[in-house]
Amino acid sequence: VASAFVQFKVLNRTAQFLGITTKYGDENLYSYFLNSPITDEVYLRDLETGLTYHGLVESYSEDEKNKEIVLTKVTIFDSDSGDELYDLEKIYIGKSEENLIIELPYKNLEEE
Repeated sequence: VASAFVQFKVLNRTAQFLGITTKYGDENLYSYFLNSPITDEVYLRDLETGLTYHGLVESYSEDEKNKEIVLTKVTIFDSDSGDELYDLEKIYIGKSEENLIIELPYKNLEEE
């Protein structure tokens, strides 16, 4: 019961419902964002290399300095021109957080 209470953020959700807080929980925003049910397909922009990766999130991890993510069914684009460069089955990307931007493609959930 205690584990479910923590996992489903019952205290935070109750406080949000009551208007006491807007905090989403104790985890950081990177994990919160990637753990969202709608976060499956992403565009990951690497500001250091100028590449954009489009793929499905398989797994992710982080520490104080680095963010790591594994994408599958990946298409790599040149960020500036938008030109498609090549495809990969899977890629691991590990970077410092200031070099990565993660975007979700627009999906009309009513059509799905």
